[in-house]
Amino acid sequence: MYSCRQASRILSDALDRRLSPMEWLNLRLHLTICGMCRNYAHNIRILESVLVRLRDRPVDGPLQLSAPARALILRNLEAITAGPDGEPPAR
Repeated sequence: MYSCRQASRILSDALDRRLSPMEWLNLRLHLTICGMCRNYAHNIRILESVLVRLRDRPVDGPLQLSAPARALILRNLEAITAGPDGEPPAR
């Protein structure tokens, strides 16, 4: 069975190639036990579907985000990168 590090690497690899039966089995076993990796796999699937939709979307110029969208992205990135004390990293 995979460690979390191995499982996350295999999940990322699966975006670019077909997994071998043994990789698939070991990954499924790990995901059965590990909720954090299940969450990571779910997030990867969401990200992939968004990127596929964006790839197929015609763009006439640079993509412009609204101020609320930029603020939401910034808050989420700060939450992801926050240290153990909940504070964002120093800039």
